[in-house]
Amino acid sequence: MLTSLASALNFNPQVNTLTKSANVSAFTLTNNEPGPFNFSVTIPQKIADSNNHFVTIASPYTYNFYNLNTSNSSSVNISISKIDDNFDIGTFNAPISILAYNETTLEQRNVSLQFTYDFCDMGQVGKIKVLDIDDVSSETNFKWKPLDKVEIDIDVQNNRIGRDIDAVVEIDLYDTVDKQFIGVDGDGGDLTEDVSIDDGKKEQVTFTISVPAEVAEGSGRYVLYVKAYEDGEEETECNEKLQNIQIERDSREVKVMEIIAPNSSICGADEDIKFKVANIGRNSEKKILVEMVNKELGIQESREISDLGQDDNPKEITFAIHIPENATQKTYTLSFNLRYKYDTNDKTYDISEDGVASHTIKLEGNCIQVSNTDALITATLESGANAGQEMTVNANIKNTGSQTTSYTLLVTGIDSFATLESINPQTFTLNPNQAKDVTIKLLAKPDAGGDYTFTITALFDGKTKQQSATLTITGKQSVSGSAIIDSLKSNWLIWLIVVINIVLIILIIAVAVRISKRE
Repeated sequence: MLTSLASALNFNPQVNTLTKSANVSAFTLTNNEPGPFNFSVTIPQKIADSNNHFVTIASPYTYNFYNLNTSNSSSVNISISKIDDNFDIGTFNAPISILAYNETTLEQRNVSLQFTYDFCDMGQVGKIKVLDIDDVSSETNFKWKPLDKVEIDIDVQNNRIGRDIDAVVEIDLYDTVDKQFIGVDGDGGDLTEDVSIDDGKKEQVTFTISVPAEVAEGSGRYVLYVKAYEDGEEETECNEKLQNIQIERDSREVKVMEIIAPNSSICGADEDIKFKVANIGRNSEKKILVEMVNKELGIQESREISDLGQDDNPKEITFAIHIPENATQKTYTLSFNLRYKYDTNDKTYDISEDGVASHTIKLEGNCIQVSNTDALITATLESGANAGQEMTVNANIKNTGSQTTSYTLLVTGIDSFATLESINPQTFTLNPNQAKDVTIKLLAKPDAGGDYTFTITALFDGKTKQQSATLTITGKQSVSGSAIIDSLKSNWLIWLIVVINIVLIILIIAVAVRISKRE
């Protein structure tokens, strides 16, 4: 009598695992009970993943063994005939039904047939080995936030003695709920690095990965997959390793991401600046204000976003901007600012963040150069200034504009005290920051005397620049009655001595004349 199928039947192995490379398997049935027994084995025709991709098993699907005596064994062979593309990563089961019976006993048992779909295209084969995955930039290993930039070090060893290999290391992030890779390059794709590894040696490869914005908070859902394979030989040399990732979110956090804009443009152009705004915090945002500014170009664009939840897809925004025709050819930075955590009571944003992201645009070509011309005039009197004589005024003209400019000088306001003899040179051209000395000769009028103000005028580029100058002319001296009286009052002692001397001289001459007459 068959007491139980478990004791009557030796099933080896208990679990059969198939892969893309190990696509043929077999197991044996051994009768452990005395007397002959009959066995019937039913193989599944397909193994399905959660997205209804299939692994198709080759026929036959039924095996019958009759009168299997004690300690006798029979083999069951299983092989794969087809694997659907995009089969989910992981291990999937399908039941194998085993029926044992004789004249008095009937018992059925189910075991699992497993199929494992690896990150390696043909499963893990060969002697290349991924040794370690190390998170070297996070404060806590493998605890990440949305949009984090994470540096990952990966050690790969070549265990093929006597053969150097050129290896490829590939890394990607897998979502075990949605059953798909979600990417680590910032655009939903994987990352790869090439490395040469000598036989028996190991090498380290470093990746900087971008955590997708849409990852959900929690642990166990996301798995970082790494595989290393020989370049062009993945079917025979490939090994992989995986790491569970924990995702954390701050209470409130908003980011600008995926800026799509030209790196260069021309003056007068109309450009579209596209980007996305993502809510990577735990709370929904009733309102978000996003600004893009550049004061030099006169750009200030803003847009308000309503009801952006943490589970919502990032909001795409386009700003249409106009580049001024007269902008200077150089590189400009567009800066992005965010306002969020909207207070419905006072209608203000409690969180303000400036410069959360930026984009540079280089302007070259088609720019209208605005004329920037100016002048600085200074003047000094070089010679004496006397009535009726020539005077020399030295003027200095400096080009303080940004353009090469031609200047013409005029002298005005001299009619009352002088006439213009010459301006040398009167017309000249100066480069930016260049200066020129100009000699101005004036002839003072005979009756001129005292302080006078005149104007030096520079004409250039349809503009006028003037500078006032003052000089003092010494007039001709004349004697007047009042001057004599004033001199007598102020110098009476001197004048008294002079008069006494004159009187003495007259007396001496008179005495001399009288004496001569007597003789």
